[in-house]
Amino acid sequence: GLSTADAVGSMGGVLAALSQVLASLILLFSFASLGSRAKMLTVEEVLARARPTPLMALGLAIGGLTIAGVPPTSGFIARWPVYQAVAELNAWMGLMLVLASALTFLCYLRLFHRLCVEAPAWDVSQGKSLALGGVILALAGLSIAGGLYPSPVVDVLADALKGV
Repeated sequence: GLSTADAVGSMGGVLAALSQVLASLILLFSFASLGSRAKMLTVEEVLARARPTPLMALGLAIGGLTIAGVPPTSGFIARWPVYQAVAELNAWMGLMLVLASALTFLCYLRLFHRLCVEAPAWDVSQGKSLALGGVILALAGLSIAGGLYPSPVVDVLADALKGV
């Protein structure tokens, strides 16, 4: 988005960076909710031994959807201006960006399925940390709120980018 050198693309690039940080935090805290049982070195070991909680599943779902840029998350709001700016420059590049987002979505869908659907059982006793659960819910809510009502952030960025 920033390489398109116009205000829409630049705004999309900044929004995409903010959205990536938010999604990464959601995913980080969701995996942190596994607790000490996830002290393995490989992803396969984590997937084999982790028992998901409903809160972890929610965090993984919202975080994955945000990174993939699926509505109604802040990831979609961040990617839309980038798609517009790139599509105006080159339609094929715009199509490649959309396909990359679709591939990202499929990868996170597979991870979610492996961890939350194929897992042996839900571990509802694991929800010991109210603070961690609150952080996951707050970040997930922020992503959804940013997707449904992006005006405050978009307006601030638009004003900031007028002089650039």
